[in-house]
Amino acid sequence: MKVLNVSVTKTRMGGTCHYGYPDGYDATKVSPIIYQEEGGDPEGCLAVTKDDFTATDKMVVTSNEDATILISDWVDDNINYGKLTDEEKEAMKAKIELMLPTELTE
Repeated sequence: MKVLNVSVTKTRMGGTCHYGYPDGYDATKVSPIIYQEEGGDPEGCLAVTKDDFTATDKMVVTSNEDATILISDWVDDNINYGKLTDEEKEAMKAKIELMLPTELTE
């Protein structure tokens, strides 16, 4: 399994948000686990995929250690989690980290 940091674009229309994924992204093969959600464009998305998936230039393979740092930063800065207590944020981080693969390949 691999963890990818995917660069995504967002388009807000009315009360909804639509994500734009880079060429080569395949929703049947890539499973997002967290979006950056800091209000910027583009933003990051951490996703898990099988070893045979070929990442493109806007999909960077990352380590579990780097993914854990991003998860922590993104939960702390996420505009959707602003009303969560510190305890709730820590629980959210732990829940997301459980989605990381236990064995990584490059």
